[in-house]
Amino acid sequence: MRCSARCCASTGWRWSSPTRRARGRCSDEVTADSVYVRLHGRDELYAGGYTPDALDAWATRVSAWRDAGLDVVVYFDNDGKVHAPHDAIALAQRLAP
Repeated sequence: MRCSARCCASTGWRWSSPTRRARGRCSDEVTADSVYVRLHGRDELYAGGYTPDALDAWATRVSAWRDAGLDVVVYFDNDGKVHAPHDAIALAQRLAP
Protein backbone atom coordinates (compact mmCIF):
# COMPACT_ATOMS: atom_id res chain seq x y z
CA MET A 1 0.00 0.00 0.00
CA ARG A 2 1.30 3.45 -0.91
CA CYS A 3 1.05 5.95 1.92
CA SER A 4 2.04 9.17 0.25
CA ALA A 5 -0.13 11.76 -1.45
CA ARG A 6 0.18 13.85 -4.59
CA CYS A 7 0.00 17.52 -3.66
CA CYS A 8 -1.00 20.11 -6.21
CA ALA A 9 -1.10 23.81 -5.31
CA SER A 10 -2.61 26.56 -7.42
CA THR A 11 -1.42 30.06 -6.61
CA GLY A 12 -2.24 33.46 -7.97
CA TRP A 13 -0.65 33.89 -11.40
CA ARG A 14 1.65 36.80 -10.68
CA TRP A 15 2.91 35.21 -7.44
CA SER A 16 3.94 31.99 -9.09
CA SER A 17 7.53 31.44 -10.14
CA PRO A 18 8.63 31.82 -13.79
CA THR A 19 9.06 28.04 -13.93
CA ARG A 20 5.47 27.46 -12.80
CA ARG A 21 4.17 30.06 -15.24
CA ALA A 22 6.06 28.32 -18.05
CA ARG A 23 4.42 25.02 -17.15
CA GLY A 24 1.05 26.72 -16.85
CA ARG A 25 -0.30 24.47 -14.09
CA CYS A 26 0.62 21.59 -11.85
CA SER A 27 1.11 18.14 -13.30
CA ASP A 28 -1.71 15.61 -13.57
CA GLU A 29 0.75 12.78 -12.92
CA VAL A 30 -0.24 11.02 -9.72
CA THR A 31 2.19 8.73 -7.93
CA ALA A 32 0.13 7.96 -4.83
CA ASP A 33 -3.35 6.75 -3.93
CA SER A 34 -4.56 10.17 -2.87
CA VAL A 35 -4.44 13.73 -4.20
CA TYR A 36 -4.40 16.90 -2.08
CA VAL A 37 -5.13 20.14 -3.93
CA ARG A 38 -4.65 23.60 -2.39
CA LEU A 39 -6.30 26.42 -4.28
CA HIS A 40 -4.95 29.81 -3.18
CA GLY A 41 -6.77 32.02 -5.67
CA ARG A 42 -6.73 32.22 -9.42
CA ASP A 43 -5.42 35.73 -10.04
CA GLU A 44 -4.81 37.10 -6.57
CA LEU A 45 -2.97 35.05 -3.95
CA TYR A 46 -5.23 34.15 -0.99
CA ALA A 47 -7.92 36.56 -2.15
CA GLY A 48 -8.90 35.91 -5.77
CA GLY A 49 -11.92 33.84 -6.64
CA TYR A 50 -12.21 31.20 -9.34
CA THR A 51 -14.23 31.76 -12.50
CA PRO A 52 -16.90 29.25 -13.53
CA ASP A 53 -14.57 28.03 -16.31
CA ALA A 54 -11.72 27.52 -13.83
CA LEU A 55 -13.99 25.59 -11.47
CA ASP A 56 -15.23 23.49 -14.40
CA ALA A 57 -11.62 22.64 -15.22
CA TRP A 58 -10.89 21.65 -11.60
CA ALA A 59 -14.08 19.57 -11.49
CA THR A 60 -12.92 17.70 -14.60
CA ARG A 61 -9.52 16.98 -13.03
CA VAL A 62 -11.01 15.93 -9.68
CA SER A 63 -13.54 13.67 -11.43
CA ALA A 64 -10.78 12.00 -13.43
CA TRP A 65 -8.75 11.35 -10.28
CA ARG A 66 -11.80 9.96 -8.46
CA ASP A 67 -12.73 7.80 -11.46
CA ALA A 68 -9.21 6.37 -11.26
CA GLY A 69 -9.95 5.26 -7.69
CA LEU A 70 -7.99 8.00 -5.95
CA ASP A 71 -9.02 9.80 -2.78
CA VAL A 72 -9.13 13.54 -3.51
CA VAL A 73 -9.17 16.45 -1.07
CA VAL A 74 -9.50 20.02 -2.35
CA TYR A 75 -8.75 22.85 0.07
CA PHE A 76 -9.63 26.42 -0.86
CA ASP A 77 -7.31 28.89 0.85
CA ASN A 78 -8.46 31.99 -1.03
CA ASP A 79 -10.27 33.38 1.97
CA GLY A 80 -8.91 36.94 2.11
CA LYS A 81 -12.03 38.25 0.39
CA VAL A 82 -14.32 35.37 1.41
CA HIS A 83 -14.13 33.55 -1.92
CA ALA A 84 -13.18 30.18 -0.40
CA PRO A 85 -16.61 29.03 0.83
CA HIS A 86 -18.35 30.14 -2.36
CA ASP A 87 -15.76 28.46 -4.57
CA ALA A 88 -15.88 25.27 -2.47
CA ILE A 89 -19.67 25.09 -2.72
CA ALA A 90 -19.55 25.75 -6.47
CA LEU A 91 -16.96 22.99 -6.99
CA ALA A 92 -18.93 20.56 -4.80
CA GLN A 93 -22.04 21.23 -6.88
CA ARG A 94 -20.11 20.44 -10.06
CA LEU A 95 -18.92 17.15 -8.52
CA ALA A 96 -22.29 16.05 -7.12
CA PRO A 97 -23.82 12.99 -8.78
